[in-house]
Amino acid sequence: MPSTSSALPDPVKAAVLLNNRISQCSYSDIVKHNFTHAICNAAPGSHVDFYDPVESTVYPDLKEYDLIVLSGGTASLIDLEPELWVPRMLQFVRDVVEHNLGFRLHFEKKESSDERWPIKDVDLKMRKKIKLVGVCWGHQAIAKALGGEIGMRDDGPLLGVYPVKLSPQGKSFFFPDKSISSPETINLHKFHKRIVTKPPTLPVLGKPNTHFLRLSADPANDIFISPCNNILSFQGHPELDETLAKALLTNSPDYRDRFLASAKRVEDGVEDVIKSKVEDKVEDRVQDKDTQQDLSDSKRQEDADAVGQKGRSETGEEDSEENTEDDKEKEKEKELDAVSKRMEQGHDGLDVWRRILAWVRE
Repeated sequence: MPSTSSALPDPVKAAVLLNNRISQCSYSDIVKHNFTHAICNAAPGSHVDFYDPVESTVYPDLKEYDLIVLSGGTASLIDLEPELWVPRMLQFVRDVVEHNLGFRLHFEKKESSDERWPIKDVDLKMRKKIKLVGVCWGHQAIAKALGGEIGMRDDGPLLGVYPVKLSPQGKSFFFPDKSISSPETINLHKFHKRIVTKPPTLPVLGKPNTHFLRLSADPANDIFISPCNNILSFQGHPELDETLAKALLTNSPDYRDRFLASAKRVEDGVEDVIKSKVEDKVEDRVQDKDTQQDLSDSKRQEDADAVGQKGRSETGEEDSEENTEDDKEKEKEKELDAVSKRMEQGHDGLDVWRRILAWVRE
């Protein structure tokens, strides 16, 4: 992604809400470093504060900041009984919207649900005091708070650097300089297993259900901007780099487990074979007991030879099971290596942050 302007944005004061349990997060210092570096690289002289809405349940004073960033996280936004801090975060998103408008939105309860969504028209003239950016989980939280819906990826977790195809509006947003040719895609780190399945809405000028504008074409719900131009969110991670991505993988059992899926299928198959052979052994022993007294000396010798052969065969089976276990580990290592290499690919994160900081000052 080429730089769209040589002029750097003015410094901003930003608040980043870290949506993970800090006490259980061994990589939190890397997360803070990456956000600080990305913002201050894009707008030198900027100031970045961090807040813990999960354990300390501390939120920023909206009047003190130009930019609020909602980080990634792992709490489910699909569960009917979410973690206790999640509803407060969703309300905080709505608080930011109301702050920008200068008046309280009216909400109406859905049947059989504690969720609420805005139904009062928004006057665009009253918009904009704070810009809100959502990243990954933050992207989903904004959608959830404002009438969108969240679901699981059909293909399981997505990890590593992937291209995001831009919509025409996305190309205009990320490449406002009409004198240069706009790329079709931007490359961003991905680290998620849930997605936005229905975009958020905000009532604008007599249109009670105006959807956020899609800046991405494929995946369609990867990047949104609000109709009032003060909320921007990404399913991808502009702040991620190779180091942080690998730290997340190392410390995220839910994501590591995906690499055991194919191996588990092999393991289940082996267990079925072993179970079948055990049943065969039991049946053989019963038959041996029933016919033992009628066996001649020569017959006993034949049985002894058969047992010896069976023992050699079982030894071979054990070797085969060990080989299967080795194959399972090799397959897991192969998948992990592929993901690791994808995490090492070049990405446009810092350029995206430069555009974000320029947008903050628009």
